[in-house]
Amino acid sequence: MSDAGELERIVSLYSGGKYEECTRAVAHLLDPENKDRLRNPEVLEEARLYHATCLVMSGREKEAIMPLRAALTQNPTMGTPDSLTFPPPLISLFLEVQKEFGDAIKAEEEKRLAALAKAQETVKATEQAEKHRVKKLEELASTEVIVQRNSRFVATLPFGVGQYQNGRSTLGTLFLVSESLLLGTSLAAVGVMGYQYTLVDPRAFGSDITHNATIAWKVSIVSFYSFAAIALGGITEAHINFVPEVRSRRKRELPKQLRTPKSTATGAGTRALGARVLPWVAPGERGFSLGVMGAF
Repeated sequence: MSDAGELERIVSLYSGGKYEECTRAVAHLLDPENKDRLRNPEVLEEARLYHATCLVMSGREKEAIMPLRAALTQNPTMGTPDSLTFPPPLISLFLEVQKEFGDAIKAEEEKRLAALAKAQETVKATEQAEKHRVKKLEELASTEVIVQRNSRFVATLPFGVGQYQNGRSTLGTLFLVSESLLLGTSLAAVGVMGYQYTLVDPRAFGSDITHNATIAWKVSIVSFYSFAAIALGGITEAHINFVPEVRSRRKRELPKQLRTPKSTATGAGTRALGARVLPWVAPGERGFSLGVMGAF
């Protein structure tokens, strides 16, 4: 018998009130092991509804849930059964199962979307971590560390040279200025003293020349020894705080094949933004005029 004929037989059993026989007949026709089972999707849907109806009318309402779930699984958009064909208890049970089925589908969909969003976040985080790693590698590859070894001989030089070598430029400047001023004062005093003895002035007396030379000599001595003391202090400080080596960094250009691609090219007919300054020359009545023209 065809699927349609089998369905008519089931309907006749239901209409005749033979609910138990109807239940057994439908169960046999829905059995996956039965080679003569129903195969037409529309007939299968109707048969499951009659199966559930016969179970409900036999007082086996809990068992009727399974065929209703099977029908909704096969057709999730299945409408409510016709109230003129099926009894109200079956329709009420169908609405309950449909709501439960819809909630389950919604929960599963929300779970799937949450898993998808989490997977996308993981992929995004992985991409960000990879970009950060590549950026750090580029920074390391494009940075050259230069090691400059300091010298004890240089640390022994006056005028704050040792401090500059150790990277203490402020202290080095202090020693440079103070030592230069003191040494300059000493040399200037020596010059003044020599000038007094070569001065040819009839108004100058020998005692005045001797007095001025004596003062210049004393200033020269004090300035020189002060210079020597500060220079020795600077040299001592440079050796005490001696830095064996100084590390510095400088940028170097990476090979083209190792650089990260950047969208720097402009499209056809698109002018790159920026400022340009251009000189111009124009002839005039009395010569030429020069100027500068800016474009932004």
